[in-house]
Amino acid sequence: LKSEESESLIGILTEVRDLAKQGIVIGKSGKKNEVRGLSTENNIRILAHLFQEFKPQKTVEIGLAFGASALAFTRLVEKRGEAPGGQHVAIDPFQENTDVWDSAGIMAIEKRGLSGYLKYIPELSSLALPQLVREKRKFDIIYIDGSHIFENVFIDFFYCRQLLSKNGIMLFDDSSDAHVKKVLKFIQNNFTGRLAPFDLS
Repeated sequence: LKSEESESLIGILTEVRDLAKQGIVIGKSGKKNEVRGLSTENNIRILAHLFQEFKPQKTVEIGLAFGASALAFTRLVEKRGEAPGGQHVAIDPFQENTDVWDSAGIMAIEKRGLSGYLKYIPELSSLALPQLVREKRKFDIIYIDGSHIFENVFIDFFYCRQLLSKNGIMLFDDSSDAHVKKVLKFIQNNFTGRLAPFDLS
């Protein structure tokens, strides 16, 4: 990585560490929420390296939670010097639910002045993704990190494959999870020649 890109990554990792260290986040309703399900530093590092190498114009993630990965995507677009234009899309039906995330992810992005780079869709991915397909949207990096139940992961894959731009990259979080692993096995067995595994090493 170039030195300035390294500095960007270090800054993003510092912001993610700060999120994790808080332990408790005050949500929009005023309730205290225990920080959980936060993307790991390794995940953020991989996303940042891929972003810097492939220079995606549009990215999408399923699952916003406390906003760590969305923070990485939006901060990287900002560091690239682009004007805000909703370059990163995040789909999460539970973000505004006070019993789940209580808008913590949205607030994390707002707090850092990155809201203009984020288009938030408060829908189930099974409803939001088909709409993006109808709109003929394409994304260069797709990060699937929503429900880890087999049928939900499979539906996410089904639509995300149609949204993936040529030479785009689709990433699955928690790929060691039994349900996610089952979907990946299906892809390996049935999409040879159409999708190729990408070596993150």
